[in-house]
Amino acid sequence: MSFETSPDSQECFPTQGISSAPRGCRFAIMLFMVMLLGAGILGSLLLFFVTRSSSLPNDIPLVAHANLVTYAGYRHDEHQSWGYLVADTTLSQAIAFYQQTLPSRGWSAQTAGPEAPKNSFFWSKHDDCLIITFYDQKEPGVSPDPPGGGLKMDIDVLHGFGSICF
Repeated sequence: MSFETSPDSQECFPTQGISSAPRGCRFAIMLFMVMLLGAGILGSLLLFFVTRSSSLPNDIPLVAHANLVTYAGYRHDEHQSWGYLVADTTLSQAIAFYQQTLPSRGWSAQTAGPEAPKNSFFWSKHDDCLIITFYDQKEPGVSPDPPGGGLKMDIDVLHGFGSICF
């Protein structure tokens, strides 16, 4: 399909191929194509970022006094990670909370291997893996300190990884 200029105007009409189109028409066509491509890319990015949520999934409870400090989503949300500072809560209280509440929400505890980080707990549900890691003391390079003698907590969800987490 090409374009030609009508004798009475500068409009472009399809005829036999873009290479035979007048120079002004080729520029207009290329500009239109670039704008169309840009709109598609912008729309895709907008959809990607609008659908990404920094909220925990509904089936993962949050221990009391937890304040979100970091969030990261990776590769179209196959892996999401939340970092919390938990005030006025001990490590044993936080562990007990999750051991009591997660099973009623469909999560099954998994046994971690010896290479698992200290104070990390693994849960699975369908094809998702939930990893909750607690830090009860100041970790090098991590700040601020939890308020009220609390702890740091990371919650990681890996989607589509099967029922074995670690």
